Amino acid sequence: PWGDTASMLGGVGGMLGGIGALAAFSSARFKEALTPVGEHEHRAALHAVREMPLYHWKYKGQAQQHLGPITEQAPPEIVSEDGAKLMLADALGLTLSAVKALDEKVERLEERLS
Repeated sequence: PWGDTASMLGGVGGMLGGIGALAAFSSARFKEALTPVGEHEHRAALHAVREMPLYHWKYKGQAQQHLGPITEQAPPEIVSEDGAKLMLADALGLTLSAVKALDEKVERLEERLS
């Protein structure tokens, strides 16, 4: 199923090993139906990240150790339709949204302390 890309990058492990070189089109020129994310959604993202178990793991037959979730226990917003893959752009968005919720919490705590 990986076609020519797999042979170019050394199979699934090669693709994942080169993940740092991957990029996603993120310009508004490539998107439609843009809607701002609300504060309540940031809080929901923080809850989703907090509840998502993380594991140390290796792909079957490979030696390289990884850290992260498994799709069966990840929020559905970041899981592919077939349930086998994490959608990295969505996972990044969820993480950034959770960071915004944490930042808001820190700001409120700092205000209380000053």
